Amino acid sequence: MTTDLNYFTKKSILFISPVLISILSLTIYFTFFSNNNFQYEFLFLHQKNKIEKSHHIDSVFIGDSSLGNAIDAKYFSDLSSKKTINLALTGKFGYAGSYNMLKRAFRQNPEIKNAYIMQTVDMYLRPISYTGYLLTAETIKDYTELNIIEFLKLIKAGLSLSKNVKYKIKDLFKNELNESSTDQKSMISDDYIKQGPAVDFSKDTEFLKIKKISGDRFIFLEKIKDFAKTNHINLIYLHGPYLQKRLKKSESYIEFINQKIKDLDILLIDQLLGIKNGENGDTEDHIRPDLKKQYTKNYWELINRAVQDK
Repeated sequence: MTTDLNYFTKKSILFISPVLISILSLTIYFTFFSNNNFQYEFLFLHQKNKIEKSHHIDSVFIGDSSLGNAIDAKYFSDLSSKKTINLALTGKFGYAGSYNMLKRAFRQNPEIKNAYIMQTVDMYLRPISYTGYLLTAETIKDYTELNIIEFLKLIKAGLSLSKNVKYKIKDLFKNELNESSTDQKSMISDDYIKQGPAVDFSKDTEFLKIKKISGDRFIFLEKIKDFAKTNHINLIYLHGPYLQKRLKKSESYIEFINQKIKDLDILLIDQLLGIKNGENGDTEDHIRPDLKKQYTKNYWELINRAVQDK
């Protein structure tokens, strides 16, 4: 019996050791030596610094560029009488990056009571961003909390990233940053990435299809839900604004993802704010910059109504 136990112990150590070494290596590299590689990419650094300088925050927004362009945190703070920060990244970070941003914000502000997730409605068609998770991870626990399958995917993302860090970072922000600019500060406008020229969608015929949704797309959304529940944070999900003409042709898709979110026991505000022709910015889920306060007020009214009806 003792011999069998020793054999099992040795085999376990042989299996676990590479995993622990990998965790340690990834943690050291991305936590302590990352400043030369990704943290000076201006958007993440902008949000990271915002967290570090924040105090006594009541509410936090996490999500992608649809959020970054739609919510004015200062105005929302005035409307809600709750001190609020907007930690929007881009869609390339996905729910995984949003999850880590929520954890970062809570470590700095453990008094946070409200968290609002806002992602574009086509987020569920995109692959899980383990790269986004890796780039936003902060502590050893951020690595060790993952199961073995998730961790192996994280290692794969890390290996891919390490081959050419600068290229991968640029790719992460592809089509969402003006890479030709050398003045990073000038690329932030009204607390988010400065938009490019508005796109004409008058001849657009696209719509969103259910068949493209993979079953694993909600893994990190569920982690966000669990984290909020554990830390007594009120969690509300909102869809970011999206081109109205596409939404009208995507009703089955919207119903499907809404049910998935509700199945996770997350309070969902399922009313969509469609972007009319001429109100869009440089993508189908970016509003014109001059409409940011108006959309902030629209979303506040939706949130206020949902909380009162709860």
